Amino acid sequence: MDIYQNINDGVYQNKMHYPGPTPKRPKELGKGYEVADRVATIVYRNFLAEFNRDKREWDREQTERYENFRRDALEYCGLTSHPKAGRLFTYAWDHGHSAGYHEVVGWLEDIAEILQD
Repeated sequence: MDIYQNINDGVYQNKMHYPGPTPKRPKELGKGYEVADRVATIVYRNFLAEFNRDKREWDREQTERYENFRRDALEYCGLTSHPKAGRLFTYAWDHGHSAGYHEVVGWLEDIAEILQD
């Protein structure tokens, strides 16, 4: 397994479209518009329920992709069986993920090299 090729191929990227911004509650129109206000509230609740359902699905997929990357990165660097593998990955993630997955693996490779000495 070449983790760098997997990263380049987008194996760890969520392919689902992000559901978008959270729907905003409509402003009440006030006296004389009670029916319109109720309809707007019903429509808003439906949009919000759909958004929440789609967001949960997106989050589930994102978590699965992250866990796959985590597992593969630790395996690639030979750290899977290390008693503090989780903490080592978290350290590498915190220091590298803003620059991309390649950088996280680079941090893990450096950690693995230090631990071998």
